[in-house]
Amino acid sequence: MPGLQPHHERLLQEAMRWAAGAPFDLERARRSRRDTLLQNHRHYRSRIPLYREIADRAGVNDDAPFEVLAHSMLLPDGIFKSYPQSLLDKRDFDGMNRWLRTIFDDEVKAPADDLETVDDWLANLEESGIHTVYSSGTSGSLSFVPRDDYSWWLFREGALYYAPLLLARRGMVGRVKASLAAFAGRTLSSARFRQISSRFGFGDFDGIFLNFSGGNQGTQLVGQELAKRVRKANFLYPVKISATAIRALTRGQASEAEQARTEAFLDATVRRKEDNYERMLGATRTAMEEGQRLMVFGAPYLVKEFCDRILASGKPMVLPAGSIVGYGGGWKTFDGEALSEPALLDLIERATGVKKQFVIDGYSMTEIGAIMLKCDEDRFHVPPHLETIILDDALDPVDGDDITGILGVMDPFAVSYPGFLITGDNVHRSRTLCPCGLGGETILSVSRASGAEVKGCGGIIATVNA
Repeated sequence: MPGLQPHHERLLQEAMRWAAGAPFDLERARRSRRDTLLQNHRHYRSRIPLYREIADRAGVNDDAPFEVLAHSMLLPDGIFKSYPQSLLDKRDFDGMNRWLRTIFDDEVKAPADDLETVDDWLANLEESGIHTVYSSGTSGSLSFVPRDDYSWWLFREGALYYAPLLLARRGMVGRVKASLAAFAGRTLSSARFRQISSRFGFGDFDGIFLNFSGGNQGTQLVGQELAKRVRKANFLYPVKISATAIRALTRGQASEAEQARTEAFLDATVRRKEDNYERMLGATRTAMEEGQRLMVFGAPYLVKEFCDRILASGKPMVLPAGSIVGYGGGWKTFDGEALSEPALLDLIERATGVKKQFVIDGYSMTEIGAIMLKCDEDRFHVPPHLETIILDDALDPVDGDDITGILGVMDPFAVSYPGFLITGDNVHRSRTLCPCGLGGETILSVSRASGAEVKGCGGIIATVNA
């Protein structure tokens, strides 16, 4: 995207400086972000049929100011599952291609003949350069977010310009590395910082990843990216997650091919559940014997299961000093048991010895190219490239330095699909300076809005594991 790329490079540089604690002008960052969002709007209106149709209906032209976009052009995140479910029921993947084109900024030319499953369709899209990330809800209606090569790069790599610096602020990489990382983030160009950032990363950790080793599902991708950056990666499920199986388990199987994918999925997960966990506990013991620091990552429910199995073995596994635990996703276990964050933090410490300071919680969603990491003060920090808008029950924007409402986001890194979205989350947003010292907006609490479907692979796995 030649026209947008310089804007994105500037935003990445600003995010890096912000996370490194450099002197930071929030108002300048806001102007830079909103200027880019206006450029995105013109691109969407020119290239994305659904967005153009909605803009025309609302009378929003190319030169509309930011305030008009914030009021009239936030689209519900349901657009990513707005296809008729009958298309997948009938395995009409030509029809799915036509639907995908309505929310994508280019032609969808992936062949669709003789495809039997959703997994086949996603693989064909991937081969044609359309990287389609999906998320699963409890209804089985999958959301599909299409990204071209450039948007895919921003999605996977953008957070690496600021997330490692935020973790360094919390002492996750040791004092010397943290100081070097902060200095590099304040003084180097973004390109140079990315060249050397691996030195401040997790190369001296072994990874215990409580997720799948492949597949384009939101939370799974986080684990897969982290796995590339540790010394050794161990996956609870060393297979690709199957969109076909996820859908079939919640909606029912419709064909022999789908049944076969579902059976293979159940074999790799539910039917080998105890073997999988024993393998992960064995990998943990081996790393401990070698004095190797560990990174444990997964959906909250799976982190809970891992810790439960440690304690069930008779005694805690006190991980080597400097080990970390990370999670992201919904909090409900989906089997009737509410899982609170304080309870999970207590369980993690009892099972692994890892204290709250070394537990990472991230808030994000499949539809955006940003991650908000929680600081020691229990606030999620919004990176300066992401525009947040708080909406009232009538979905009208409301402003204030300390307000609660439905979260809207405008993401300049969403290029190949509309990134001006109404999420299904209620949040408490603050613009007051966080006690941790990092400026910008913070999110103090997150909950699903009334009537919004609970999303997340972790919940689906919990359901079938029960």
